[in-house]
Amino acid sequence: MSAHLRMTCPPQTKTALSQLLRAEVHNLFGIAYFIRGSRTEARKQLVRLCKTLLDDPEATRRVFHAAKPGDQLITEMVRGISGRQTKRKTEAAFVALDNLLRSELTRPVAHDHVLLWELKRSCLTAALNCLPTALRVAFVVTRIVGWSEEQVAASLGITDKALKLRLLRADQYLDDYLAPRCSHLDRHNPCTCPGRLGIALDEGFIRRRSYIADIPKRPFNADNTHNISRLYAQLPTVQLADKYVEALLEMAD
Repeated sequence: MSAHLRMTCPPQTKTALSQLLRAEVHNLFGIAYFIRGSRTEARKQLVRLCKTLLDDPEATRRVFHAAKPGDQLITEMVRGISGRQTKRKTEAAFVALDNLLRSELTRPVAHDHVLLWELKRSCLTAALNCLPTALRVAFVVTRIVGWSEEQVAASLGITDKALKLRLLRADQYLDDYLAPRCSHLDRHNPCTCPGRLGIALDEGFIRRRSYIADIPKRPFNADNTHNISRLYAQLPTVQLADKYVEALLEMAD
């Protein structure tokens, strides 16, 4: 950490920030994963958030003066993501995802509870990440995190009407793509996790992981539903492995 960062944040504030981050890190990481689309990018986002809080006394004051400091951490993070928006051609991104996972005939492999959950979560997250940043952020914080539309609009600094429009567009994009494909929405649809698992492994879309504490015990298809928002809301939150938690918290020590 630079000397400038160490001088900016008083020791007592750094201690309080470290304690708050330890309590909220898994929640923050899970949200960042859904918005950024990968564990690597989610970790980078948490590092950016930590640096911002250490370097910007006003941001730190907003967190600790908030009624719910944990919620304010989420606000600071999603505002940072929204401020780094990149242009994204949604239809082209969906085509690329199809080309990756649906370019071959269905090829089942041996049933693997952990990998099937990893594929379900990764595939739905990849579909979500085909959306433009503004729509993605609005969808994640409202539909997955579960904040009220009023709270999300205030957090993002937009009007209620603007948020509703973003959510409508996000819902339409995801429904148009997933409704005719995903078997979690309709068991008659052609794209099934067991059928795509071999392709996903071969393509490096998913891989076996040593950290599986965030994999539920219930079957991967226990939450099937016809509702897009409910399907995403029921996804298990990705957790940050212990070694990365400690590395992140070292920044605030």
